[in-house]
Amino acid sequence: MSPIEQFFIGKRLAGTTDSLERVKISLCFRFALIYLMLSCVVIPMSVLFDRQDILIFTIALSSIPIFALLSLKFNMNYSFSVLLIAIFSLLSAVGNSTFSSLSLSIIVFLWPVIVAVFISFISGNKATLIYILIYALCVTGISLLRIFDVIPMNSVDENRLNYSTGFIIFLFGGFLYYFLKIYDESRNAALIAQLESIESKDNILHIVAHDLRNTIGSSISCVELIEDKLQQGDTEKALEFLQLISKGAKDSMTIVNDILESASLVNQSQSVTFVTTSIVPVISGTIEHYRPIARQKHISINLSPQDTDTVLSVNVDMIKRIIGNLLSNAIKFSRTGGTIEITTKKSVKTFTVTIKDNGIGIPEKLKGKIFNKYTVAGRVGTSGELSTGLGMYIVKSLLDIHKASISVNSEEHVGTTFTIEFPLAG
Repeated sequence: MSPIEQFFIGKRLAGTTDSLERVKISLCFRFALIYLMLSCVVIPMSVLFDRQDILIFTIALSSIPIFALLSLKFNMNYSFSVLLIAIFSLLSAVGNSTFSSLSLSIIVFLWPVIVAVFISFISGNKATLIYILIYALCVTGISLLRIFDVIPMNSVDENRLNYSTGFIIFLFGGFLYYFLKIYDESRNAALIAQLESIESKDNILHIVAHDLRNTIGSSISCVELIEDKLQQGDTEKALEFLQLISKGAKDSMTIVNDILESASLVNQSQSVTFVTTSIVPVISGTIEHYRPIARQKHISINLSPQDTDTVLSVNVDMIKRIIGNLLSNAIKFSRTGGTIEITTKKSVKTFTVTIKDNGIGIPEKLKGKIFNKYTVAGRVGTSGELSTGLGMYIVKSLLDIHKASISVNSEEHVGTTFTIEFPLAG
């Protein structure tokens, strides 16, 4: 990733788990950059040909790709960038046709055809159809204005144009080659991402099926042993086997719940109810629910809340699920006798929650994958606890619904710290 790409979309790409979305964001950035570069080329040409009208128009128009880049920088919907790029292409084509000759207009009007391909990839066929219809109306309108001499047929010296037409075609040819190159790269990256997602999902589902089969098989064996122990009158041993069955059933239920919840997150953001509530009591209540689980591994959970009167607009059930998943992970990957530290802090713009453990940590090669759906970063806990590879994906998805962010700082064999930042209203 180039420094300029890192500046505009690096943070956004790092916070996006969907591989296809990452490809689309990257393509939007590159296309906006192409248009900005085109403006930078047209400006000196306008000065060279002494065309102040085109110069002023191009300088004004160059603000559009700048806004497109800034919208990507500040995490606005990339569809807004697509809209700005479409507006730029239409205005530049119409503007050049208005200020220049018909022969130059034909060259300029070829560019929106490329834009149509770009829009089709990013936003789908409906958006492309709308763009093509508007483009066709613009072409028709300009043609009628020329027929009725509203716009002169030759408003620029054709001799000058003859000298520059070859260069213009060469210039647009270069940009066309660059576009096709990045479009092909983006399309291939999208295909690879989808194939990797399918392969990863198949691998994780295979692991899940294997774990469920082992749990069910173990439960069946325990039932048979319980029958034998009861016949022998050894109720103490029978109770031990019952506890094993209970643990296996709970592990299986966790796996099933994770799979069902990850599937339901696709459209959940459209039907979420938010309430304004004190956030610290919600967090502390969730912690109390997980203390018995932590005690089984002799793990202590310490809460150090600040600004306990902080009020946020949240979905309480989702917040419980977020904190619960992070606590469950901290317990799962902490050694017996470990400690989990939870702190809350309010700043001017954010409310921060940190969950820190001194467990086994996350290997460097897995850090970038822990928030992916069906991630290969899912591992067995220190006491053999099962993992679906969905827990962190669920956390990230629920935080996205709240427009909150999460980051991780971890060192293998030392521990892990997750930091959540909720935006404050106003």
